[in-house]
Amino acid sequence: MRSFEDQLGKLGEAVRRRRGHAYLVEVSRDDEPRVVHALRRALLCTHPLGESCRACTGAAHPDWTEVELGSARSIGRAEVADFPTRALVPPLMAPVRVFAVRNADRMTPEAANLLLKLVEEPPDPVVVVLITDRVHDVLPTLRSRCRWVAVRDAAPAPLAPKLPDWTDPGWSETLGSVSEGLRERVRACKEDPATVRRLIDQWDAVVSAALDLEQNANREIVRRRLEFRVGRE
Repeated sequence: MRSFEDQLGKLGEAVRRRRGHAYLVEVSRDDEPRVVHALRRALLCTHPLGESCRACTGAAHPDWTEVELGSARSIGRAEVADFPTRALVPPLMAPVRVFAVRNADRMTPEAANLLLKLVEEPPDPVVVVLITDRVHDVLPTLRSRCRWVAVRDAAPAPLAPKLPDWTDPGWSETLGSVSEGLRERVRACKEDPATVRRLIDQWDAVVSAALDLEQNANREIVRRRLEFRVGRE
């Protein structure tokens, strides 16, 4: 895998060379600021080499409108309601006017559908940028109309979740970590649909088992069912 800095460089080059009208950028929360910085330079800079005044990466830019989650639990329609109207105003300094949404997975359906209209029929020159670490939680119709870009740190891949030791009397206490591990594998999986489907089935079995045990289900029956469905790798 290329280094993170190499990926940022390639992203900037690709955006400058052939600018799209909508991007869905997958990046971890920790690495998000560097990606936003690179996108601002690629989209807003009026200097060929992205140097000199650095206005494009400053705290405020008249052609970069940004919404993020903040202390709220979701990003609602009100937060993006003025995007379509502001999109009709020509850019002041940059080649384009950019509307960016961080934590895009936390948009309500109403907010996502409003942005969908802007993405489907964007005035020129307008670019919509959605940034998230949970791509699959973005409204599918909105996701499908964006250019999907993944920027990942070149760190070792996370280990597969450790399956329960069925001989350990405390096996049920591990269901939470197994469930979360399977969930992350599903989100990160780039393999064939059959593999994704198998992982989802295993995750569903673990979650169902945990709920059954909370309702005092027979532990031995639950264990056998899990050993059959989840213990096959």
